[in-house]
Amino acid sequence: MSKIEIKSLGEIQETLLIPLFGRALETQNAFPLIHDPVSAQIVEKLDYDFSKFSDPDSLRSLTRTTIRTSIIDDWVKEWLIAHPEGTVVELGCGLNTRFERVDNGTVRWFDLDMPDVFELWKLFFTEDTRRKFLPLSAFDYTWMQEVANSSPDSVLVVTEASVIYFDDQMVVPLMMEISKRFRGSFYLFDSARPDFIEYLKKNDALKYCKTGLRWTLEHPDDLMTRIPGIHWLKRLNLEAPGAPYQHQHERILQTKNKTGLTAIVDAPHGYYLNMIEFKLLD
Repeated sequence: MSKIEIKSLGEIQETLLIPLFGRALETQNAFPLIHDPVSAQIVEKLDYDFSKFSDPDSLRSLTRTTIRTSIIDDWVKEWLIAHPEGTVVELGCGLNTRFERVDNGTVRWFDLDMPDVFELWKLFFTEDTRRKFLPLSAFDYTWMQEVANSSPDSVLVVTEASVIYFDDQMVVPLMMEISKRFRGSFYLFDSARPDFIEYLKKNDALKYCKTGLRWTLEHPDDLMTRIPGIHWLKRLNLEAPGAPYQHQHERILQTKNKTGLTAIVDAPHGYYLNMIEFKLLD
């Protein structure tokens, strides 16, 4: 069977292939953080040069994305225990298989990404009564009405390595609009300090892409002073010593280049996972 060519993905959309490949590689390990045979099958079917992500820095990047994804899965599962019939909206979903990994049988799920991603997504996934794909930009706020029309009891919005590719002038207004449209909702997102983003430009799988991360968040107070009603539930520095799953980096740090020297530069401790609640205001 001929492989599926990737012809029309935009520059940011192409980055979805990095976490996809990371999950596929992780699935091959004896004791994987994520067992994701669907992602492995998708990688096998795509006509794309994944081999370029084989240098030590890229391998560490792939491990980082898999660690991040695994922790987000855990946080979403915890949220679903408290809100078993809740609605999850994944902005910039790419080819993520999170629904397959965390589905509790009652959650209502919206995958959202650009139309070019949808053309690829529908080759591997199907919509049903509980799962729908919205071929829209996260910054096209009409998606919020689509979600509202489903009369959600509670809402969790997830953005994993998606809106972080855009400027503050777009990201913060998006969060403000979510807080207004879905009062009492939850928002799970990744963020980075400026020094971490500078590091990624030369020491990450993103160096093979034509785009990079742009939105930075130095401190939670920077958001809390701008968006009323934020309650910070969780904040985890993925690069800090002692962080959950940090031991998984050890197998990447041991990767050697052809000269026998470790080819990895330690990343600044400034990449975070965050979960906030937009509290109801009087």
